[in-house]
Amino acid sequence: MTDVGKLSRSFLVWSVCIALAVYLMNPTAGELELLPDRAPFYGNIDEVVATVILISGLRYFGLDVAKFFQKGPGE
Repeated sequence: MTDVGKLSRSFLVWSVCIALAVYLMNPTAGELELLPDRAPFYGNIDEVVATVILISGLRYFGLDVAKFFQKGPGE
């Protein structure tokens, strides 16, 4: 992949991560959602999908958030 391709891909991943982080912070107080949270069984699916994509995007940049939950040596 060329440098321009890598740069544009990184920019796209970064943009999606920022958009998903804002979506998960819920700035609209639940007024603007893909799936309403009040719906039983599938109401929180959009947040789950957004979280999975956000974690994948962070791993793309080398930040593995799963390491924050691992026990350190001697614990």
